[in-house]
Amino acid sequence: MPPSKSKKAKGNTLKSAVKGLFQKVIDGFTQRQTEQAKEPKAELTPPKKPYRVVELFAGVGGFRVGLENVLKGKAFKVVWSNQYEPGSAKQWASRVYEYQFPDTKDSKHSNMLIEEAIAAGEVPAHDVLVGGFPCQDYSVAKPNNQSKGIEGKKGVLWWSIYEIAKKHKPEFLILENVDRLVKSPAKQRGRDFAIMLKCLADLGYVVEWRVINAAEYGMPQRRRRVFIVGYKAKEKLGELRSKQTPENVLLNDGVLARAFPVQTFKPSAPLEDENEDTGEELEEQQQMELFQEASWAPARTIIEGDPHEITENFNKGNAKHDPFLNAGLMIPGKGGKPSVWTAKVYPKYKGSRINLGDLLIPDDKVPDEFVIDSQSLKSWVYQKGNKTEVRTNYLTTFAAIQKLFEKAGVQAKLTNTQKRAWGKILAAYWEQNPTQGKPVNLTDEETGKEVAVTWQLIADTRFDYEFKEGPLPMPDPLDRPLRTIITSEGGSSPSIFKHGICRECAKNWAKKGKPLDHDCVKAGKFRRLTPEELEQGNMFPVNHTRYCKIDDKKTEVDAKHRAFFMGNALVVGIVERIGKTLVKG
Repeated sequence: MPPSKSKKAKGNTLKSAVKGLFQKVIDGFTQRQTEQAKEPKAELTPPKKPYRVVELFAGVGGFRVGLENVLKGKAFKVVWSNQYEPGSAKQWASRVYEYQFPDTKDSKHSNMLIEEAIAAGEVPAHDVLVGGFPCQDYSVAKPNNQSKGIEGKKGVLWWSIYEIAKKHKPEFLILENVDRLVKSPAKQRGRDFAIMLKCLADLGYVVEWRVINAAEYGMPQRRRRVFIVGYKAKEKLGELRSKQTPENVLLNDGVLARAFPVQTFKPSAPLEDENEDTGEELEEQQQMELFQEASWAPARTIIEGDPHEITENFNKGNAKHDPFLNAGLMIPGKGGKPSVWTAKVYPKYKGSRINLGDLLIPDDKVPDEFVIDSQSLKSWVYQKGNKTEVRTNYLTTFAAIQKLFEKAGVQAKLTNTQKRAWGKILAAYWEQNPTQGKPVNLTDEETGKEVAVTWQLIADTRFDYEFKEGPLPMPDPLDRPLRTIITSEGGSSPSIFKHGICRECAKNWAKKGKPLDHDCVKAGKFRRLTPEELEQGNMFPVNHTRYCKIDDKKTEVDAKHRAFFMGNALVVGIVERIGKTLVKG
């Protein structure tokens, strides 16, 4: 039965109303674009002499490599750097840094706790302060700024950045951290980042931030990190921001928007099938993207209170709300209340891309230690596969054993090696003694002393749980960028997180630029990534970490440490693009 005329009329009226609303949004967007085009734009030019840079938590020098690449070293020059790894006897990263960047009259490196270096007055005057600092708990226990992190030795490092910025007032700050920083801690999301923004506002800085996945801008690794750029509110660039709309800064004229262009809608996949409706569907898609762009607007937040009050109150009781999204702008406000604008943005990039296959060295140059033998390959395939199994947790048991050692006068350290050794012994013991049996003796790896652990203690502290883990590709696809390099990438032991390369596909890629269409696992020829390939995955020069300086002697660094460095490093290309934007616009 055909629809009545009244129903058709209602449908047409609704369509007309939706179309009118749509057009109203588009008209508003067009007007905003016209107004933004009239706004003044940032004029960023090279300095008359290189900006003096202080590099904190320097690792093996990622910030330095990136910034000193800009204008062939004529834009930025590191005058002082610091790298110290608590608990590391040989300080490997610092030794690599010292080898690559020997001290000169104008540039010094420090290998001491940053707090001690600040207290000793080692940090010189500078124009740019940079560093990739650990994501820790930045909560403030007292209503002042002299706080210590409450979770471990690295919890104080943000406050070192704050103290240096407060004293030296650098023109620019460029900081890097894991992307979860903007959402931490889990039960009070955004609190830590709010404390940081408030501190920087109190020091007189405008702040931009963006969560950037390096691979989305053509770089060779899928590494997602938050980058924070600060500049003085009362200087030319900072004053300009108060004359621009936050939308214009986030999408067009901001330092990070210029370095890494964005759009307001998620790029849609191209249509796969061509049919008679393709043209109409494409037009609808374009209309929808235009509507999304037109209706996009950043959310505004005002951060109130001092860091102590923010610790107590910010976003409390609202664990599902994320006050800070992947892009944002903070401008210090009157009365100590900074204004924050934040929004979700998406990468806008159509340039060339670097894939894993592009970084591989010739097969005949791969040392034997990186070849995966047929026996190990079975374990690699298992580690990379889909898993649902029952496992046993001994962490509470380890803590109880540690107390037994303390009673015996031994401070047993729960290193990974120690836990693995004890875990194997406990698992074997439990299998052999399903009911109460004799105690088992465990040895402290450092002192060699033993304690007797009773069956009942193990029974009371161990527990079984269902372990689930999804698969990762084996081998890693050569036509995509590397996955995130982690600190345990080195070493021959199989792991789901390490990269595995099909050697036959690698050979074909070198010849034809594509992998083979075959069963790689059945072919059975695999290898791991070499340190040189991992370095290129972070866009470091090849062999950047090959040597270090120990007791004034050139010393070769082992492959495991070199992989560890790259797991801690940043993607140099990100820093270089930020640096270029600061001096070239």
